[in-house]
Amino acid sequence: MRSSKSLAIRKENTVQTDKRETHTSSVTPPPLPELQRLQNEVARLAADLRQTQLERDAANAELNRLLTSRSWAVTRPLRGGFTALRLARHALQRLRDAMHRNGGLLPAVRKLIDVVGTEGLSGLRRRLHQAPPAAPVTSAKQWFPIADFLTTIDRQPTDILVPKVLLISEPGGAFADAGDAAQLAEELAQLGVAFENLPWSQPDACLKALATSTAVIMLGVPTPPQATEIIKEAQRLRLPIYADADEPTPGTDIIKWDHHGHRQLMDSAATRRSRKPRILTVNIFYSPRSFGGATIIAEEVNRRLQADDLEISVFAALPTDTVPSYALRRYEVGEISVFGVGMPEALSPLQMFENPGMTAPFQQALEAIQPDLVHFHCVQGIGILPMEQCVTAGIPFVVTLHDAWWLCGRQFMVNRQGVYCNQHSIDLDICARCVDDAALNTYRSERLRQVLDKAQLLLTPSAYFADFYQANGFPAERVRVNRNGVRRPGVSVQRLPSRTPRFGYVGGNDAIKGVNSIITAFRGLPAEAAKLVVVDNTMNLGFSCYAPDRFKGLANVEVVPAYTQATIDEFFAGIDVLLFPTQAKESFGLVVREALARNVWVICSDAGGVVEDILPGENGLIIPMDDDGTALKRAVHDTLAHFRSQGAEYTPPQTRITWFEDQTTELATIYREVLNRTGTQLSG
Repeated sequence: MRSSKSLAIRKENTVQTDKRETHTSSVTPPPLPELQRLQNEVARLAADLRQTQLERDAANAELNRLLTSRSWAVTRPLRGGFTALRLARHALQRLRDAMHRNGGLLPAVRKLIDVVGTEGLSGLRRRLHQAPPAAPVTSAKQWFPIADFLTTIDRQPTDILVPKVLLISEPGGAFADAGDAAQLAEELAQLGVAFENLPWSQPDACLKALATSTAVIMLGVPTPPQATEIIKEAQRLRLPIYADADEPTPGTDIIKWDHHGHRQLMDSAATRRSRKPRILTVNIFYSPRSFGGATIIAEEVNRRLQADDLEISVFAALPTDTVPSYALRRYEVGEISVFGVGMPEALSPLQMFENPGMTAPFQQALEAIQPDLVHFHCVQGIGILPMEQCVTAGIPFVVTLHDAWWLCGRQFMVNRQGVYCNQHSIDLDICARCVDDAALNTYRSERLRQVLDKAQLLLTPSAYFADFYQANGFPAERVRVNRNGVRRPGVSVQRLPSRTPRFGYVGGNDAIKGVNSIITAFRGLPAEAAKLVVVDNTMNLGFSCYAPDRFKGLANVEVVPAYTQATIDEFFAGIDVLLFPTQAKESFGLVVREALARNVWVICSDAGGVVEDILPGENGLIIPMDDDGTALKRAVHDTLAHFRSQGAEYTPPQTRITWFEDQTTELATIYREVLNRTGTQLSG
């Protein structure tokens, strides 16, 4: 364990050497009143208890409904004998995996019932068979599987991190006396360098601490493989390693810990970072787990901000088969340092927005980076507690409101029946009839509003979403539109010729995205009239979200894997029309802008921020959001007629689109505005 003396020295050093922290401590807002804090805690505990009870009762009810359904009764004769037992055993294992992925029994059962209702028992069997097994949670002693993205880091740790020396020593060895460690800590403190002392007997803690260290001293090296894992990780992170043995593990590059090594450490430990503004971005996903439009936006903008004289770091979640739960693993994406935290897949509804497990790893990253500003994107699972940690540390933060998660307990304003709820000003009494736990939802709403009120600015990707949040009580002067950008098309991209107009759909196998309307609209169209190109986002995972007969009756259909930012031009060059018939309002609609930027005609529903760049009759058509396929079918026929009237070489006119470069320039200006307004001194 770290000695109390060394901790005291480190705290004294932090106060003396960190000018930014000294400056901001005088303006740190006071904590919440004690009464409010206690009320929040009581409400949280009561909500957690009610949630557990409701999940138990609701799970029993859902299981009873499944067991008494007509489908279950009709297939009863088939469920017997050895074959049924084998299949049941397989299904139970998949059900356990589904529970792990979906966050508990109740969500998993609801998902199974939805599949039975839409795809029948054959669809349920297909999905259970195709679903990948849940990833096992590995122990911290085995947390270094081979992963392509966890390669040797290129940048020096002192370019990114506050200087910190990690001492790992053997009890009874050279640093057995706590006074020796304290003396080293004091020497480093005089140089403005933090210090942490851990014993070899805590390898898990040693591995975690490496992520935010800039040098490591290892004394009394134990027998591999315990030492090997730690040494390999230190080398991957490019940490200088000092040891009392010339070569504790064959093939390693070790600096001898003696008088000369001590001097070398002291000469190099206090290397200071540049004084560029330091921005920490927080998002649940990040490359190589590039999932969702918000993640793409964060990655593309961060890459450009890093090149725009800003120092960007990222805090994101990683699966627990790569990093143990709530431990940090540092890696790089280009020039950007990413602090990946292991996040369990099975989180309770409470943990999705208030996750105490995230406070320690976020504090570790916060102390190592000491950012001037933190930008929060999508934080489901990471939660809101890191925002309160920013308040305590006196660090300003902004939040991009990518979706309705901050106002809707179901995130996307889609009710239990799978229908958009059409609320514009949120009424919690209406929400109470929709969510699983009304009391928890009330508590959630209060807590999320509390932290948003502490943000310097709330950013939205569209004017529609700015109006949405203003309608729910957030002042207009604190809500700013920062329109999402898209990647510019390649200069050499040209549409692939085709005699048959090609209609692309990327929304997935969900009714709320309009797939049923598309099937209705294309039923009866001859093969030579139109081709439907369906993107299946799950094909890259080794299975399909569409049943083999999902598009039965349609004359000309092709299902293709999802495109990436590297293949985006190729995909859109192979279609003439994008279909986006979503039946729920959306904050932006990235794929719509990607299509418009490449002169692809768009047919979309009147769904909030999606339509802001559509010029009806010029670059696309807009249909009602509650369409059952009738309006979409008419729009498809009108589009075909329009294309025939324009000739074979017709392409829609160029639309003014916000590029990633435009969004980056605006966002950099916003960052500097916030830093100037708050009087934040840049970290050094």
